[in-house]
Amino acid sequence: MFFAVTALLCLWFLVSIAHQFPAITRIAEHNGSQLIPYWGFFCSNPPDSDWHLIYRVLGTGGRVRGWKEITWSKPRPFLSSVWNPELRVQNVLVHSAMTVHVTDGAGSSPSYAFLLSLATARCLNEGDGGFIQFAIVDAPSFIFQKQPSLVLKSGFHALS
Repeated sequence: MFFAVTALLCLWFLVSIAHQFPAITRIAEHNGSQLIPYWGFFCSNPPDSDWHLIYRVLGTGGRVRGWKEITWSKPRPFLSSVWNPELRVQNVLVHSAMTVHVTDGAGSSPSYAFLLSLATARCLNEGDGGFIQFAIVDAPSFIFQKQPSLVLKSGFHALS
C-alpha cells in the first residue's frame, strides 16, 4: 500500500511539472477538476506576440495602395525602464483592438470608431484621399515563432 501511494504521488508530481509547460503538453484539456496545479509564481504568462494597426487607401481613381503600419515606438531613453507614460498610448491601442476583436468587429462600437479615427487621421495627414480600410495583425515577438495572422479587417470607409 505504501508503494502504491508513493508511486501515485510521484506520478502526480511529474504530471504537475509537465503541466507548467503548456506549449508542449495538453494536460489542461483534461484537467477539468483542477487536480493538477499550475504555478504562476511571479506573474502571468508574458505576451508572445504584438498587435499592429495597419491601413490602406483606395484612391479616387480606384487604385488600392499598399498596407502601411501606424507606428508608436520611438527611441526610448534609459529612464523609460522606470517611468514610461507613453506606454499608455500603446495600451489604449491594444485594448481597443482586443475589444473590437471580441465583439467580432462591430462597426458601431466606440473601440472600432477609435481605431478608424486613428487610421483616418494618419491618412489625412499624408494627403491621401478616397476610402480607407484598416486591419489589426498579430505578429510574433520572436523571429521563428509563428506566421503573422490577421485579427480583424474592416471594410472600406469614406474619408471626409
